[in-house]
Amino acid sequence: MDRVVVGVDVGGKVKGFHAAALLGSRLIGKLATCDAEEIVDWCRSHKASAVGIDAPCQWSLNGGA
Repeated sequence: MDRVVVGVDVGGKVKGFHAAALLGSRLIGKLATCDAEEIVDWCRSHKASAVGIDAPCQWSLNGGA
């Protein structure tokens, strides 16, 4: 049985979050928002078994990733 998995790209304060939900290899939903709580609620509404998060590095000394 396939489970729903979600991938979330974190683009920072300006770009916000972009998420995609997959059931097996089928795309079942997309969301773009600047609201972190909306992403959490969206993942829960899809009953995601796993969520992969790609967040930008913000600890570099020169401000780059």
